[in-house]
Amino acid sequence: MRRVTELMAPAIVGGCPWPESGTVCDVAGGVGTLLAAILAARPGLRRPGRCPWPARRGGRLPARAWGPRVVLVQGDIFSGVSARADYFVLKDVLHDWDDERCGTILRTVRATMQPGERVVLVETLQERNDTDLIASLSDVQMLTQCDGGRQRAEADLHRLLRETGFEPGPTHATAGPALVEATRGS
Repeated sequence: MRRVTELMAPAIVGGCPWPESGTVCDVAGGVGTLLAAILAARPGLRRPGRCPWPARRGGRLPARAWGPRVVLVQGDIFSGVSARADYFVLKDVLHDWDDERCGTILRTVRATMQPGERVVLVETLQERNDTDLIASLSDVQMLTQCDGGRQRAEADLHRLLRETGFEPGPTHATAGPALVEATRGS
């Protein structure tokens, strides 16, 4: 996952209108590879004080010495996220889970958000009747390795977002995964 994120980071960073300042919370962000790329591209951004972070050593962020721009906090995407951020990023999180658990994850993230704050889902889209080699291979892997996980179409992600209180926004196509934006409704 880390290597795939390293390869896709330029497309993800360049594919979304990330803010010049404010905060970005990379929910379940692995070792911080994507967040490090976003922070490098936007020097005015910082990471919030409390955001779920897996308990792992050797993460990208501590090694990069971001200083006060980054605070790492261990968390659980199913039980609670406590962060203030302008953008909440979930990269390849939802494809691991069935719709019910995706709903739990999205409601958990939404609960900490204020109206108008954004979530960005970074997912490889598997559109119906549209063959895409990468999406299809990933879909088979999710089928065999996860409990109900799968690649979803844009409409499926929009449905999950609406069902959990988000207002779907634009989807940004990149040379890699799609970036599906939504805002927290009132």
